[in-house]
Amino acid sequence: MRSDTLSAQGEMELQADSIEHQTMVATIKRKQGGANLKKNGVEMLITDDISKLSSGDTLNVEKGAQLELDVSGIARVVLSDGAAIRFVAQENKVNLELQTGAVAIWVEKRKPTESFGVTTQMGTVEVKGTIFSVGSKGNDSVKVEVVEGKVLFTPKSEDGEEVLIKE
Repeated sequence: MRSDTLSAQGEMELQADSIEHQTMVATIKRKQGGANLKKNGVEMLITDDISKLSSGDTLNVEKGAQLELDVSGIARVVLSDGAAIRFVAQENKVNLELQTGAVAIWVEKRKPTESFGVTTQMGTVEVKGTIFSVGSKGNDSVKVEVVEGKVLFTPKSEDGEEVLIKE
């Protein structure tokens, strides 16, 4: 897996000092199977002509399909298993809203003032630099697997406690 990560880092096109001044959030690196993009309220099939994704865009990957993204030069994200995500970028923060399906993520080490996270209907997984995956089945469950490093899971329910998940 490590050589795969190094290969993906070599392919990254977007290097950014600050996320806050970008409208472009991700670049599509590889696509297998079908995927749709919802941009400014308009749904379209992702073709080879579409490679740039912005904050507010929503991606839907068909069952059995896979889509690999470079997110702001700081993370590699692979969507599969019918995943649906929405991108949200704010000052020094990138968040993927995972609506359903599964994503695998490789994140570069972050500065203490920078944040990268995945929000599901059950809570938020926030990372500082690691390899992890998140799967969601709507309100039923969320599955977090950490391959390297650690992540913090914060449930949306008020009675839930934060959980630090380590490799």
